[in-house]
Amino acid sequence: MHIYTRERNDFQLNLIKAKIQDIAKNRADLSEQIPCRQKDEIGKVARWFNILTAKLGIILDDIREAESRVRSESEKFKAMAHWYESILDAIPFLVSVLNTEMKWSFVNTPVEKMLGKERKDIVGLNCGDWGLSICNTGNCAVSCAKREVKQVRFKHDGVSYQVNKVSCRGHERPHRETD
Repeated sequence: MHIYTRERNDFQLNLIKAKIQDIAKNRADLSEQIPCRQKDEIGKVARWFNILTAKLGIILDDIREAESRVRSESEKFKAMAHWYESILDAIPFLVSVLNTEMKWSFVNTPVEKMLGKERKDIVGLNCGDWGLSICNTGNCAVSCAKREVKQVRFKHDGVSYQVNKVSCRGHERPHRETD
């Protein structure tokens, strides 16, 4: 009888060990239960292990569902951003947006054409990196906006421009420029 019990205990422990290894290697089916007919400590461990894996399965299902919802919402936001970007690109005037760190967070297609650079190469740059005649001077549109000057005019490559300051409510010193 002692040998039978030891073999049964070893078998039960090996099942638990194998299940733990599968979980650690991300191969486990958490819905599979370990048989636990024994009434001893090994049987209790197996029962509690089954309860734990069942709860983990529920948590993982919840995480997968939340991940799916986040992915779906993210796709909606990407579509909306593309739509708004397309509208701003269709405007024939220069449109640029600075973040609170004075870095470009958006420029439309006319800005790309004026600077001869792609949006991806402009966004994230400091506003003074444009190299326009008013950059880093007292006539800089941002400097003027801070002094509550609503409109600035300048020339770049022989073309006259007008910058109109527009602030978004709820943000600290946001700034948009249009020609």
